Amino acid sequence: VRVAIEYLPANKPRLCNHSGHIREFLSLCDGDPGICLDTNHANLAEPLAQAVRALGPRIETLHISDNDGEQERHQMPGAGVIDWAEFAALIDEIGYAGPLMYETGGADDVPGLMAATAANAREHFGWEGRAGD
Repeated sequence: VRVAIEYLPANKPRLCNHSGHIREFLSLCDGDPGICLDTNHANLAEPLAQAVRALGPRIETLHISDNDGEQERHQMPGAGVIDWAEFAALIDEIGYAGPLMYETGGADDVPGLMAATAANAREHFGWEGRAGD
């Protein structure tokens, strides 16, 4: 089991809400904790590309969602302002091989949300899924 420190929202004073803070925090930790890069949070604190480059191979998992550049929105990728083609290229560049964990709304229609998430992952990340997805 590897611990992953989440990139937290920048709208409240707290630790780990900027890539610089996260790198400093990790330098104080024993072991080898990773990072959960929350695209929604990072995009509001600094350019997302900057966060990916700064945290690079320490990124263990993702929380994927979009926003309007001003507030957390937990929107499906493509519904907000994040450049998903750039993000997909960057995570390939750093060798990210972890899960594409979406953190979006719409849980009232779980089958619909699952289908929309699979389609979105195909569109933005080239995810091939499994037969029947």
